[in-house]
Amino acid sequence: MSEYLKAEKSEVNHIIQLLSTIYPVSNELAEVFYENAISIQVEKDDHILRQGEF
Repeated sequence: MSEYLKAEKSEVNHIIQLLSTIYPVSNELAEVFYENAISIQVEKDDHILRQGEF
């Protein structure tokens, strides 16, 4: 079992709306986001990605 929580659909929808302002997001791609998005919590000043990392 994964240590991450599945993201709330409303949160994923917000991200999809933001992405859609740049380029249309197909229904198929949106479904992939809904199925695979996870929720994480980070503390202030923590980083999930540092410059030069990917």
